[in-house]
Amino acid sequence: DTPFSKFLEGGKKWFKTGDQKTQVKFEGDIVNGVPNGQGTMTFNGEKYVGGYKDGVKHGKGTWTSPDGSKYVGEIKDGLRSGQGELTFKEGNRKGDKYVGEFRQHNYHGQGTYLSSGGSKYVGEYKDGLPNGQGTATFPNGEKYVGEWKDGSYHGHGTYLSSDGNKGIGEFREGSPWNITYGDKNGNIIVKFVNGKEIKQ
Repeated sequence: DTPFSKFLEGGKKWFKTGDQKTQVKFEGDIVNGVPNGQGTMTFNGEKYVGGYKDGVKHGKGTWTSPDGSKYVGEIKDGLRSGQGELTFKEGNRKGDKYVGEFRQHNYHGQGTYLSSGGSKYVGEYKDGLPNGQGTATFPNGEKYVGEWKDGSYHGHGTYLSSDGNKGIGEFREGSPWNITYGDKNGNIIVKFVNGKEIKQ
């Protein structure tokens, strides 16, 4: 006798019989007619193994999506929230990994994002995007250290090129705003003032 979930008027109810093709399958601890404690949920290629509270995913668990992406970590009220690790298996993020804090399914707080192409971001996130202080390094040797807003360089920062050139100053929406670029010997190559390039 395996419980199944079924949506009925008045909210989610759980039954010991059902259709695994159209309903969520749950195996585990049932208290007061709903999952409470530890259990395994499967449906349409999705699988979750972990904690439940009052019928909702809650606590620590492993959540695998139909495309093979896997989340291992803390869950609150049915959403990724707290510390966790998300690994992507398909699509344009195949092989990418995020390790850090989540809030309501989004990257939020301190985290590290590693792309399969070799790029890396370490720093603050808000609502799924780099926001605050962070460092990005790229496979070609380039590096940015500084402030971010909504996923772009924004605020004070330092950009280091692979040949040793360095740009220091203010960036806006990913572009130089008030920046001085110099070579590794300290010679000024170019300046940006209010977003306009001024050659030396």
